[in-house]
Amino acid sequence: MTTHGKYCDFNFYVTSLDAENGYAATEPMSSGLSLLEAVSEFYKRCGRYPSNTNIMLGVEYTTSRRDLEPAGKGAADLLQRVNGHLHLSRDYEQSAVLSQEGLIANNAVSFLKQQSERFYEISDKYTAECARFISDNLPEITDDPEKFFELISRAAEEYGIERCKAVLANEYRLANQQLLTPETADYLANISADQNDRFRINSPPIVLDMLTAAIRKVEGLSESETKLFRSGLVNGDREQVQSQSTQVKTEIEHHASLEEHGLVSDDQWSM
Repeated sequence: MTTHGKYCDFNFYVTSLDAENGYAATEPMSSGLSLLEAVSEFYKRCGRYPSNTNIMLGVEYTTSRRDLEPAGKGAADLLQRVNGHLHLSRDYEQSAVLSQEGLIANNAVSFLKQQSERFYEISDKYTAECARFISDNLPEITDDPEKFFELISRAAEEYGIERCKAVLANEYRLANQQLLTPETADYLANISADQNDRFRINSPPIVLDMLTAAIRKVEGLSESETKLFRSGLVNGDREQVQSQSTQVKTEIEHHASLEEHGLVSDDQWSM
């Protein structure tokens, strides 16, 4: 969504970089967003990635005012999460265009300041929604590990893997820990989480064991492997899913190549 301002046309972006992996992008940048869309994506990524992932919300612009910006375009971060802490960036002040564009320098910056002040409140709201999503879907699950994996995959896709881990760690701290397997206890004890009744899922220990096994499995799969599992194109344990995914991804990429040359119809599948 492009907004037409007095000095420039602009939209917003969100990007995330892994600080422990040479600042490689964790996923493609989301661009062309409205401010509300960007804020929503920013919060989703905050829940999706741990604190060592730096997440930035910024503005991209084009302008006909070459006297202000000779290149005719530019970009600047407005809100950043670095090492788990939020910062309002003042990079826009270095741009003669953005610093004079009231829709950015006043409106957008003021809105993001309000959002940053409510960050933990809003983050807790999403975590509570994640807990409710898991809790509401538990009655439909038997003791099938793949059903637990599917539930956690859906929750992680919607609310972020880090929020799912926080929900289970909260449950662990409020549960009878002696009834949990050592693997579950060791895993959840090392996740930082505050006790909060809003994040309860009220699961018996055996269910918490199954959920923990599922979340460890989700952590071990790539985004494309999880997508293939949820689609039903691959199945089994983690090793089986990863092995089958390699072949299926090759077939999908081959089919996509044939589509580009008009040799087969578009099946709407892509990696």
